[in-house]
Amino acid sequence: SLLLGMDNIEPLTRIGEKVEAKKVSRDGLMFLPDVVVRQCVLARWRDLQVLMDDFLKADEDQSGNLDKEEFAKMVAKHEPGIPAAMIDMFFETLDKDNDGRVSAQEFREEMTPGAVR
Repeated sequence: SLLLGMDNIEPLTRIGEKVEAKKVSRDGLMFLPDVVVRQCVLARWRDLQVLMDDFLKADEDQSGNLDKEEFAKMVAKHEPGIPAAMIDMFFETLDKDNDGRVSAQEFREEMTPGAVR
């Protein structure tokens, strides 16, 4: 058997039965492709080795957050020639609460692998 000895397991749906699938909301769920992309972006981000000191210097208005412009300047200063699309991916990944800013806490969490989240 192709199931390698699992012939006695009931199929999920017997032939001829109509089973209605339960509707599940996708809001707030991360799917495997999203998780993989996020992990790849974070790995690339960590390769840049941007430090908290860089964050503090980039925070021009001393708000404790980096807006997109401050963030882009910081990353471009750290790695000249980096594509704007990559900076956008970093920003969107680090801005976990989607408020249009990367807070010191959001930044710190991704600078320290294994940090309590």
